[in-house]
Amino acid sequence: MSSVMSETIISSPPIGKMAGADNQKTNETIQQLIVKSLRDQMDYHTSVPWELGCDKSRPAKRFDQVWLYNTSVWSKLTHEQQIELTWLEAARDISMFINLEQLIPQLFTTYLVDHGARMSPEIHEYMMVFSREELLHIMMFNRYLKQAGLVKHEKNDFFYKLVQKLLTSEPEVGIVFTLLIEWLAECKVMLSTQSDEVDPVTRAMTRAHHIEEVRHLHFGKTIAEAWFARTPPEATIEIRAQLRGMILSIVHAVPAIQQYTSFPLPCDLDDPALIEEARSKPHYHDIVQARYGEVFAWVRTLGVDL
Repeated sequence: MSSVMSETIISSPPIGKMAGADNQKTNETIQQLIVKSLRDQMDYHTSVPWELGCDKSRPAKRFDQVWLYNTSVWSKLTHEQQIELTWLEAARDISMFINLEQLIPQLFTTYLVDHGARMSPEIHEYMMVFSREELLHIMMFNRYLKQAGLVKHEKNDFFYKLVQKLLTSEPEVGIVFTLLIEWLAECKVMLSTQSDEVDPVTRAMTRAHHIEEVRHLHFGKTIAEAWFARTPPEATIEIRAQLRGMILSIVHAVPAIQQYTSFPLPCDLDDPALIEEARSKPHYHDIVQARYGEVFAWVRTLGVDL
């Protein structure tokens, strides 16, 4: 995934107000998000039933959402090993959220300082609310990993390199990139966890997180749509190509969990033959569409060809 952003993100020089900032309907929509955010805030202590403890005899996600499911390897694993893989993939997914969400406040604060004069008061305030919520999410995710006895994955170099480039871009560009990473991750986690067989703490935590993320996604889509609508298509060719590469890289990523298993996996997750086997199954394509179909349809309206 690190090669996706190898070239500099280019964006046209800022002209006038930030996209959407001079639109009354947009600002009214964002004001509603602010009101909802301040009224319905996640509580670190009570939004998740921590007192239940994580039940690791139950899966942390649906079996059919595990990367190895429906491959020749899956049937070679014991039921307990299959459950362990769900927890290791959960750790990977939660680590991905932490990696990104700890960078968003840095990115948005830079935009507030450098581009605040271009923003409407509503956009300015919601970006502060957004950043505050991300910090609480990180605290919650770290608490979950500790309670579940899971290892947080090392920082994702792709996210750090991406944000370093986005720091000097227009805010609208940074918003659309972070929107899509969060949206893809959210789609995957919600489809994977909201089933009765899943550990109740995992299910409740991802649901509590989702309530606030829905508002973040609404904000991101609102700004992105306004920016793409006003920016000439020829000025967004490279950005659209980079978005395409990033989306496909995230969607088809192989989970880096092999080093964390308590047993030797009977395969190499990076084996090209195994990757081809997994991706060639109808089940794989059905899962990708079920997870990300809404995202794919939306980015196509922006001219991102998948």
